Amino acid sequence: MIPFIIGGVALAATGYGVKKYLEEEVIIKSKIPRVDLSEFLVKEEGSVLEEYKNIKLSLEKTTLKEMQNAFKEIKNLNLPAFKTSESCENDKDKYLFLNKSNISLLEEFINILSNARTMQDILLDELDIIIMKYNDYNKYSEEQKMKVREAVTLYQATQDAINIPLSYDGTSINRTIRRAFAKLKELLEAEIR
Repeated sequence: MIPFIIGGVALAATGYGVKKYLEEEVIIKSKIPRVDLSEFLVKEEGSVLEEYKNIKLSLEKTTLKEMQNAFKEIKNLNLPAFKTSESCENDKDKYLFLNKSNISLLEEFINILSNARTMQDILLDELDIIIMKYNDYNKYSEEQKMKVREAVTLYQATQDAINIPLSYDGTSINRTIRRAFAKLKELLEAEIR
């Protein structure tokens, strides 16, 4: 019977030791500050970064290309030296860390590029009508010249925005691209007024 009593005491002591250990573990864990990792959640494969790349590529291959062709058709149009598009397929943006802040900015950039495409498509239709009547800039009315200048300005601002790398360090979106998109947004809002 003594072995059963000693076994019971040993079991009780072990249980008490485990209880104390768990209590200390809970106290220690409660004193460790908790870090909110939701700031660093990455979206799945159909991410906002892919959407951003796709709209850039789509703009480059359609609307911007058509706009450039329209400008080439206009005689006596003194254009600023356009930066040729650094193909969006040469992906300098693929290593951006997607935290909430970067995702929010990318979503805003996507919205701005979508609005830029819509506005440029409207301007392209207007340019086509103007070019069909005359393809000589010197023969355009002041209103027509203003439309051409608006198209050129919007084209250049869009090119500037899509050709700037999102990030130089892979962690944060750089200030240069933020300014380029702010300028593009401002131009779009002025067009709408």
